Amino acid sequence: MHCLPFTLKRAHYASLKVLRPFTLPLDLTPARFDLLYALHLNRYHRPFQWWLARVLGVTRATVCKMIGALRRLGMIELSIDGKNVHARRISLTRLGRKRFARALKIVRRGKIEAMIRGAWRRMELSRRETGYIVDEVINIVQRYSRGIDEFAVLYRHPRQLSVT
Repeated sequence: MHCLPFTLKRAHYASLKVLRPFTLPLDLTPARFDLLYALHLNRYHRPFQWWLARVLGVTRATVCKMIGALRRLGMIELSIDGKNVHARRISLTRLGRKRFARALKIVRRGKIEAMIRGAWRRMELSRRETGYIVDEVINIVQRYSRGIDEFAVLYRHPRQLSVT
């Protein structure tokens, strides 16, 4: 695996680890909070299930599982749109609006941001450690570049070489 997608994946899991303590007392997960947020933004339109899948960037099966879990908790309700049984509209119940409002207050009060800042502070290196790392990198570059002058011909473009 390339290091960039691996790093993004690890950052995503780290953010979930930070967010879970705030959402678990409300019977939510970060993914369920995202779904409730999308419903909150479109509370007057009662969106379709397929639209939520597109907005959240997940498969329709994943949205179906999340909707089933939230429905069992009593946070959302489904309604059939017309004759098509598969076109289901989703809306928040009163309990869902209450729980979402509590979770949103936590976000707006800055508790999550404070938790993230605290985690960053714990990860920061001291100035002395940073100085040691910079010195080590400088030494490695100096060792590597010491012998390049002797082999400069090898690093030139073929057109720059002069045959005498």
